[in-house]
Amino acid sequence: FPNAAVWGYAVLGVTHRDAVTSRGQAAHRAYRSVMKQLHPDKVEQSPMVTKAADVVREARDAVERSLLRLQPPGQPRALRASMLCGKVGFRRFELVWKAPTELHDAPVTRYTVAVVDPAYGRPLAVATLEPDYSQELGRFLPIEELTNFILAEQELQKMPRLWQQAKATVQVAAGNESGQSSWTILEVPLA
Repeated sequence: FPNAAVWGYAVLGVTHRDAVTSRGQAAHRAYRSVMKQLHPDKVEQSPMVTKAADVVREARDAVERSLLRLQPPGQPRALRASMLCGKVGFRRFELVWKAPTELHDAPVTRYTVAVVDPAYGRPLAVATLEPDYSQELGRFLPIEELTNFILAEQELQKMPRLWQQAKATVQVAAGNESGQSSWTILEVPLA
């Protein structure tokens, strides 16, 4: 194994992404499951069983150390917008981006989409995209599929000044438990 963390994930039977996404709970559940199998009530104690329990504890410790070393992910790349509808009052733009170059210690677990509201003079988050079950599609959507967002005038009516300007400033950031990337910024012509 290239490092102790990768070995620990293999021993526990979980992936790094699952452990990060579940905030360490997947690794904790896997550890408890294995330790239940090694419990004195389940198996006769021997030096081999004791050694196995020690190895599982060491794997859990390696995984926990790797989770503490998480870094915020890099910026989303290649942000672009395309107009889906240009009719005033119904304007819609599809924002599309590429995931940041992924590093083992900086996985992406969510994206935040924000627009600069001229009434406040600062960006306001309009969406947080996280892996979840989609009722519409009837399946789980992983983070790899969450690289687009529809910016719709009808859904952002509480920001009327946003739609009165010639261009909107849109921002997208990637995040995980350790923090958030810098914003990737795009000026979107509204006319």
